[in-house]
Amino acid sequence: MSTSDPAGGGPPVAAVPGTAVPRGPAPGDRPVRRRLLALHGFGPYAAGQALRLLGRHDDLALDSWCRAKIAQQTGRRRAPADRAIERAYACFGEHRGLVLWMDLTREWHGEGALTPRDAVVTALGGRLRRAKPSR
Repeated sequence: MSTSDPAGGGPPVAAVPGTAVPRGPAPGDRPVRRRLLALHGFGPYAAGQALRLLGRHDDLALDSWCRAKIAQQTGRRRAPADRAIERAYACFGEHRGLVLWMDLTREWHGEGALTPRDAVVTALGGRLRRAKPSR
């Protein structure tokens, strides 16, 4: 099932059956994530990646490759706990999953490429704002 981009002019957006899927980050990602997880073959990583494809960048979508890459990039034998990773990226608010993905794939972008965070800011037209820490 697909639905047209609600902003108009864009390509169709794949929709989870029974769920309206607007483009861009939205505070209501949890219901969509739950629907994705209910689908056969969707685990937490696949659901997180599907959310990214839908323009929702909140989910970190951590899997064994992500954890191994984080360990490698930080010079550790083992990756930090998921909670520590979540805390490290929490300051990026609704874009934390996108910033994490850019960090993990930084060597794919070639010499002279923007730093991952700068690339995200550029791609978002400078709209990336750090979230206020929750207390």
